[in-house]
Amino acid sequence: AEALLADTGALIIAGAPGVGKTTLAQVLLWRHAEQGWRIFVVDDVEEALKVANEGQKRLIFFDDFLGQVQLSADLVRGLDARLPPLLARVAANKDLRFILTTRDYILAQAKALSGRIERPVGVRNYVLNVGRYTREVKARILYNHIFFSGLTPEQREAIIFDDFFLKIIDHGNFNPRLIEVLTRADYLSMTERPTRDAIMYALDN
Repeated sequence: AEALLADTGALIIAGAPGVGKTTLAQVLLWRHAEQGWRIFVVDDVEEALKVANEGQKRLIFFDDFLGQVQLSADLVRGLDARLPPLLARVAANKDLRFILTTRDYILAQAKALSGRIERPVGVRNYVLNVGRYTREVKARILYNHIFFSGLTPEQREAIIFDDFFLKIIDHGNFNPRLIEVLTRADYLSMTERPTRDAIMYALDN
């Protein structure tokens, strides 16, 4: 991430929900702050353009720049007009750096909907995909949440017995934030469904 940022001036950290995109970005912010860079956290590209001034080392951070859940047509139109000039400004000024994060599937949607986001800016040149979870990593995440949870022995047994846990880690909607909720005793106590049914209902929906 540091090498790409130093080379291009801009970095788009993409990956699955909960994989650590924002955490990686925050580490980069701290490292730059230690080196005397001024840090600006923005909520839109228009705000980023306003603080992207020359004459001072500035690092701009925009978390979930394509939205947190889904992509909107209005957002794409706004990025079409504003993101290319901002990336061009950053590329031309060694004292400006720009870090953005986004979910990988939303970035794919944006590229499909907007030719300007992909070309001529060449967004792909700035993207660092922090990867997807392997099956083993998913299993370790689930295990850790179960281990440190307040689940009853019966609830734990329901998850483990007959390899039911494999249905959880292989589910298409698996993500750590959801697993954290589903392995909480207070959540499971709020539903009238049996443990397995409650977990699968939440994952399916």
